[in-house]
Amino acid sequence: MNQKTHMLFRSVILTGFTLLVFKLLVTQDLFNYIAPKMQPFFYFTLIVLFILSYVQFSRKNQKEEDTHCNCNHEHSYTKSFKKSFLVYGLFILPIFSGFLYSDHTLGSEMAKKKGFKYEIASDSNETPDNPENLNNQSETKPKMEEEKEIENTNNTSQENNSQNDQGTNLNGILTPKKLYPERYKKMLQTDRFHLSADNYIGTINILEEEPNTFKGKSIKFNGFIFREDSFNSNQIVVGRMGVSCCVADAGIFGLMVKGSDFSSFPTDSWVEVTGTIIVKKYKGWSLPMVKMKSIKKIKKPTQPYVYENIDFNNLPN
Repeated sequence: MNQKTHMLFRSVILTGFTLLVFKLLVTQDLFNYIAPKMQPFFYFTLIVLFILSYVQFSRKNQKEEDTHCNCNHEHSYTKSFKKSFLVYGLFILPIFSGFLYSDHTLGSEMAKKKGFKYEIASDSNETPDNPENLNNQSETKPKMEEEKEIENTNNTSQENNSQNDQGTNLNGILTPKKLYPERYKKMLQTDRFHLSADNYIGTINILEEEPNTFKGKSIKFNGFIFREDSFNSNQIVVGRMGVSCCVADAGIFGLMVKGSDFSSFPTDSWVEVTGTIIVKKYKGWSLPMVKMKSIKKIKKPTQPYVYENIDFNNLPN
């Protein structure tokens, strides 16, 4: 393989990446990989790739002696077609993959690998036996142990409320109450929540932080169905994949729903749930759940992800 062929391959590769970025921008499939706040960087990348592609194409007709930089170092190109094909193939493969599978989105399989918050929370103490324990654990504990746990929980709750009033915990970590102040105020003022793509992550975080504050209020939200292996037939998690920066940090944001038999609703199917917020104690944790009133199947949204929307410029000091 001569120098001209090498230059041609490199030009084609750069052009391929340019067209791939352009395609992602036009089809909006880029939001399957990054958060909207990262979109300006995509435009910058498109411009840079276009310039590099043009420069590389202009060099393909250069004579070999014109490419030397007089640095007393040889800039030769391998003449092995097999070796060159393998190297360039490493760049060509993701281009084809991007064009063919750019509309792929994450679902329950990725959620299962990363774990749901109930499982993560309980793992800090011990592995849960079954999510049904959320409902019957308090009934199986001895009375003295249960009273002791309630007392400890009340003390912890008072400490957390005191810390929340200050806006941060003892380690200086901002609470959802401070990260989403406007959403928190609206949630206090209403008895019905309707989760949209814009407020999805904020609402879920606030409910998990202060479940007792919103106990008994109505909620309506949608998402895909996710199940842990230990779930009973009347238990599902309904949630959406949340992205802060890119899909590398994506995780499921959702709530456990308890109702009738959900066997007719396959995993990864999209549903809309209406219900009432309840709170269950589990291994010292107060966990928000939804007691289902109604559930119906819906079409998968055009944009299934939800994105973290925090104004870091206006956070409290």
